[in-house]
Amino acid sequence: MTPKRPGWQVGAALLFIAAGFVLIGVAWNGAASIDFAQGQLPYLLSGGAAGLGLIGVGMALILFEGARRSRVHLDRRLDTIAGLLEEAMRARGDGANGNGSHSQKGFVVAGKSSFHLPTCRLVIGKEDQVLMTSEEALERGLTPCRLCSPVGLVDEPIH
Repeated sequence: MTPKRPGWQVGAALLFIAAGFVLIGVAWNGAASIDFAQGQLPYLLSGGAAGLGLIGVGMALILFEGARRSRVHLDRRLDTIAGLLEEAMRARGDGANGNGSHSQKGFVVAGKSSFHLPTCRLVIGKEDQVLMTSEEALERGLTPCRLCSPVGLVDEPIH
């Protein structure tokens, strides 16, 4: 969802900041026209507080617009990276979903102490799945899952 006129917040922010400084200037001018301190105080407090408030709103708008632009830029970069990863996975023949497609035959999902078939109910839907061959899993000292028995994928005897 992109705004129809991107960057309008910066223009509005600059108007708020300018209005704040103008209001502070008017308050100072009003206070300068009175020669006793008790008469100057209301001008300075009301005009100064309102001016600082407008300046604060303007600065907040600028900060939010900067954060929005950064987020949009980051989203574009992440979309590019995700597209490149999908292309690389398709080129490798792994599929784009990474959670147990049929083209991942021969691969297992490594856990902390064991490894599973990609279709095992213990690993389906979990984030950060690490795919490797069964030989790599055995080399790392992982044991086969008792539920899904990825033993058929293992060419070496299990110790």
